[in-house]
Amino acid sequence: MSTLPVSAVTVDVLARLQLAARRSGSSIVLRNASAELLDLVAFMGLADVLPP
Repeated sequence: MSTLPVSAVTVDVLARLQLAARRSGSSIVLRNASAELLDLVAFMGLADVLPP
């Protein structure tokens, strides 16, 4: 299984996917996310938007 690089671009894409999912009545949950990704999500102030 390949993984996405941890970057602000990755978090931006995930946040946009979350927005689209919520507009459709669903949501995205980050499962098995690396500590590095979760730290960046929190640093960017999106921990409430992209929960683990």
